Amino acid sequence: MELLYGSIEEFLADPTKPKNGNLAKGWEWMRSVSPTEACIAESACSLGPNLTVPMGAPLPELVLSKTPGSVQRKWKVPAEFPLCPEAADATPLATYFKRLHPGATVAISPYGVTRVGKAATSLDGERLFILGEHGPDAIKRWSLTQVTFADGRFVHESQGTFFTGEGAEKNFVLAQGLPWEGGDTFDDFA
Repeated sequence: MELLYGSIEEFLADPTKPKNGNLAKGWEWMRSVSPTEACIAESACSLGPNLTVPMGAPLPELVLSKTPGSVQRKWKVPAEFPLCPEAADATPLATYFKRLHPGATVAISPYGVTRVGKAATSLDGERLFILGEHGPDAIKRWSLTQVTFADGRFVHESQGTFFTGEGAEKNFVLAQGLPWEGGDTFDDFA
């Protein structure tokens, strides 16, 4: 790049115009791009406009859910989110939050049903936290999901599953940025 363009900065400014020589065939696709275009396979789009990923770092994988307008991260098996709004309004996360009543079915997957145990919003209103309950027959009876809204989609991100209610509660509290005073839990060591 330095030979063709003079510097990395010149290359990044306009990759279509080398200063020394011609751009080889097969490189016509190289051009300056917008931040949106720079998202690789749309995986990075939901991370926001200030995305900084080290070269070679894996981007979080997004999976289309069974609910229109919804995707999943750190959650490989497509699930259905019956409480998720199908269309976004001016306050999509606030609208979603109003639907999260304890006991309501929040997720359905081939592995079972998740019901709302508790729900909370971040102080800035940019994230929802759902403490899910999976029932007495589940090996890990609780889960934590974070929901954000980016690029016109609800992003459901698994924040883990837990053996104990106390471990789930600890992670639910900490995810909100609140202090946890309950000490260690079994899930800290599992």
